[in-house]
Amino acid sequence: MLVNKIEDLMKEINKTVAEQSEVNKLPDNTYYLNNGYILCCPRKFGESRFPYSCDGYTLWVHSSGYIHAKDGTFNVFKPVHDEVEPPVGFWAGIEQGDGSYFPISILGGTEQLFELYHVKRYLVYSLAAAYYIADTDIATFAVRADMSVRKEMRFSVVCINKKNESLKMSLTSCFDVFLKNGVWDDMFSKTDRTSKYMGEGKFLLERQGWDYHALAINRKITGVGVTTSYHTVSKVDFLGYANRRVTNAECLKTGVFERQIDCIGKETTPVAAEILHFEVTDSARVDFVLPIAHVSGEESNLIMQDIDIHAIDTEIEELQCSESERLNNLNIQFYDWNIGEMNAEVLNKFIKNVQKQVDLCAMGKSYVDDLLGVRDVFQQLEQALIWDSVQAREKIVRALGYLDPSGRSPRQFSIPENPKAIPKMDLREFVDQGNWIISCVYSYLAWTNDFSILDEVCGYYEIIEERTVKPSDLKDSVLEHVIKITDYLIKNMDTEDGTNCLRILYGDWNDALDGLGRTEEPGKVYGTGVSVMASLHLYQNLYEITEILKVVGGYDKKIEHYLNVRDALGEGLYKYAIVTNEKGEQRLIHGWGDHNSYKIGSFCDSDGKSRISFAPNAFWVTSGLIKEMPELKQLIIDTLHALDSRFGLKTLMPAFSPDAPGVGRLATILPGTAENECVYCHATMFSIMALFALGDVKFAWKQIEKVLPITHEYLTRSPFVMSNSYLDNPEMGLNGESAIDWYTGGGTVLIKNLVKYGFGILPDLNGIVIQTASKMPCNSASVDMLIKGVLVQFIYENKNLGKRSIYLNDRELETHYDTLMQTEKVYICNDELHDNVKILVCD
Repeated sequence: MLVNKIEDLMKEINKTVAEQSEVNKLPDNTYYLNNGYILCCPRKFGESRFPYSCDGYTLWVHSSGYIHAKDGTFNVFKPVHDEVEPPVGFWAGIEQGDGSYFPISILGGTEQLFELYHVKRYLVYSLAAAYYIADTDIATFAVRADMSVRKEMRFSVVCINKKNESLKMSLTSCFDVFLKNGVWDDMFSKTDRTSKYMGEGKFLLERQGWDYHALAINRKITGVGVTTSYHTVSKVDFLGYANRRVTNAECLKTGVFERQIDCIGKETTPVAAEILHFEVTDSARVDFVLPIAHVSGEESNLIMQDIDIHAIDTEIEELQCSESERLNNLNIQFYDWNIGEMNAEVLNKFIKNVQKQVDLCAMGKSYVDDLLGVRDVFQQLEQALIWDSVQAREKIVRALGYLDPSGRSPRQFSIPENPKAIPKMDLREFVDQGNWIISCVYSYLAWTNDFSILDEVCGYYEIIEERTVKPSDLKDSVLEHVIKITDYLIKNMDTEDGTNCLRILYGDWNDALDGLGRTEEPGKVYGTGVSVMASLHLYQNLYEITEILKVVGGYDKKIEHYLNVRDALGEGLYKYAIVTNEKGEQRLIHGWGDHNSYKIGSFCDSDGKSRISFAPNAFWVTSGLIKEMPELKQLIIDTLHALDSRFGLKTLMPAFSPDAPGVGRLATILPGTAENECVYCHATMFSIMALFALGDVKFAWKQIEKVLPITHEYLTRSPFVMSNSYLDNPEMGLNGESAIDWYTGGGTVLIKNLVKYGFGILPDLNGIVIQTASKMPCNSASVDMLIKGVLVQFIYENKNLGKRSIYLNDRELETHYDTLMQTEKVYICNDELHDNVKILVCD
């Protein structure tokens, strides 16, 4: 079954590479295959990667040949860094005339500088497994990597002989594991690892001590008989000499281990390595299954009696179908694209990959490194709940259990393997964490109509002296958690200076702008410095929480209080967040320092420069405050246009220099990178959202084109998911590179832009607003999704009718024109939603 899969993939690969079709092409020698799989061909710069997960245990498969696997804070292998050798390797050794072997690195991470046999390497990603392929004149070698539903890493190696005679070869495998909660060893913990050979190709690797972990390697050979085999658990014996690297390990040429070591630890680095010799007539297959345990005493259960290869193949195919079906609970299709050169078929496949990206960030157990960022996860959940509300509900409830009883959220938290263990947390008081939680809970209710989540009970972790936490005895409902979050935010509004805006404390969404909250006043941790962005988000939150409480009932006094606070906040923003220069020109500022002693994003910042920032302009719109002050519309549009660049909309202009006072870490960041005058995709998407909401839709669509990686000439990261940023500093040699992929908020806000502002499908607690953008970038498009438990089919068609009409199940609805968004809108009440709803928008 796997052999046939590889043969079919090779036919598709050869066809795709030969045709170079625009409906398949991605940047940097990367392609979509017709079935939606991703084909990665060799790249001179940068690499791609793809995750395979089960319950937060994630196998990362890199196009560079590196393998990484982690579960929350636990790392199976050392994290991928330039100085770390690939921890997993498979080599096909081709026997030479002198009895030696020429090693072909199937994963490609340890390939020889000058290779024989015209090796062509490919990597194919599907939703369920990755396929490394090394195709040669004499044979095709492949490794399939996946994560089982039982949280087992699996590798299946195949050789398909192309010759008319049998192929004499060796297969060398090596696993160099780390097995630790952490990313490095010190001189003591380095000796905690051991490895044992258990016979018949089975190994057991352990980390002893308080941080116990065990990984077994089980192996099965199919389709060929082994003539000789060798094994070792010593890395030095694998290399041949202690000062060698894996690429030039002596055994790769000799095809033998001089010593066969069965058990080792303490003295040297333990590995699990084996060399198999056989003759392949047609094909051969070797499977490796790697189960794991975290409790001493369970390691004996990891050694398997047998491996059912047919069950593995079937499980992968079933997982491919189920993952595809799950993501298709939101299915976006553009059938053409007529405002630029972007290909609609490529875009549709890319959007599906972005859904996978958002899903990983929302449902996993780590975010970038070991911890889960609260604001990060809740932003991702706000979109992932559209296609998987059941799992999203579980993650919302889980994450709410890490709050302090005051309603204060940590910046980041971890999920311990042992539920009784104290979780590792980042307790820096970024004020805006709760903002995103409130919005996510509101969105969950709006999309699902599942108000029972508000009754779910979860606990708290009490913060102790700003250093650590302890479990609290207090437990209450999700609704009470959200109310406590709201009250915490209100408590941190600036009443001392009377601005009634939200103090920034340690920082806000822009992590690096962490200087505004500082104060010189003795006895105070934070001053009265304000984040306009977080204040605007609180303005939105106060609407969201009052709408929730209206539906729940019994909270009239709370609702009245929140609405009064919202009015005061709006007045404070109008009075203090808008500045005017001597020419009478206005600007929305990013924030100000203690007692309004200096401003950021103003005509004269703390460094004396005139500066504009995306944040107050975008959030003035997304918060809804623009509806109270529509006269600011053109100012916001002009400001966002001024932030345009070759890669899209920047965060701010001009960049901060290191001597800018009162800014914090942002001033130390190289201009043109991260948030410092960079096209930071997450920020850009918020700006695009504001442009859509203000009716500047042609410019918004063009900015979407600019910021998507599929329109770029080259990338340094995976071109099939949203990049973190596009670095732009030609003086420093930066011309569009991206520092990070996968873990970034740009993907989740892209989905929000397309669904809520492009197609214009915006659920609230009582129904759905249809507010399709006045100008669509295509003549036809569709979205299929679940809203409030009902299957909704949305179709857009441009029939050149000269006016817009909106239909619900073939019944034309009466529309009204929104002067702010400059589009026709309708409202569909919950009572009108039944099974198989069809909404048609015609131009």
